[in-house]
Amino acid sequence: TYLRIGKSDRPSVHSVGPKSIDFACTRKTGARSVIVGTGSMSSTALQIGSELGADSISFIRIKPFPEKFISEIASYEKVFVLEEHHGSGGLYSAIAENLLSEETKAKHPAIARPLIYSISLRDRFAQQCGGHDFAL
Repeated sequence: TYLRIGKSDRPSVHSVGPKSIDFACTRKTGARSVIVGTGSMSSTALQIGSELGADSISFIRIKPFPEKFISEIASYEKVFVLEEHHGSGGLYSAIAENLLSEETKAKHPAIARPLIYSISLRDRFAQQCGGHDFAL
């Protein structure tokens, strides 16, 4: 079970509610790199993408993973995944697993395999405490 309590008060980027479970908010400029986020990191991904001239995608959910977006993610040379927790088992893992799965290879044999980077917290005990901005 995963339970998160608290709110980072980041700006909302999704204009739809929970009825649209496959929705992703995208900013496409034709860049070769994309910054991907979910949850409170969605607005950060969109902001950084805009500042660096990269495209950005914000997923409204991670599991079950909205598989229809895999071909879009695969169209980039580099994918940077922003997470406010450890990268293992989150959005980074979901993207990597879906890109590399045998099922995806069978459905999309010509799909590219971009370089994927995880920008997340290290898997270790924190030595200091602080607020949300401190952790980021």
